[in-house]
Amino acid sequence: MKFTNLENAGLSRMIEACPEARPTLEMQVANAEVVKRENTGVGFFTTLKVKKDAPLMTQSKSDVAHAFAEVSGIENGMGIILFQANGLIDQIEFWTVTPARTDKLDPYDLEFEIKSVESAA
Repeated sequence: MKFTNLENAGLSRMIEACPEARPTLEMQVANAEVVKRENTGVGFFTTLKVKKDAPLMTQSKSDVAHAFAEVSGIENGMGIILFQANGLIDQIEFWTVTPARTDKLDPYDLEFEIKSVESAA
């Protein structure tokens, strides 16, 4: 599966927020594929698989970076977290800030704007 526009934009902005890990993250994203995308009804989980020969991150925290996006059809927007395990990015979580529903949203057809980003390091 291909990354959605929201996933691409979120990843790009979160990588920018992590200057020390940026080269590693850029290489991991370039070598990543989406293996699963789940709509939970109040957000999305995107599971990633990175090729094993990609460089590893050295941080021990599971969350790499956080972002916030205004998303058309979602009152008060969505939070975004990029997670890693064993040095490789492995999941992006998108969640609604209020109990807005995502059941009927197509993740490939969302209008959005990334508003804020911060490193979790």
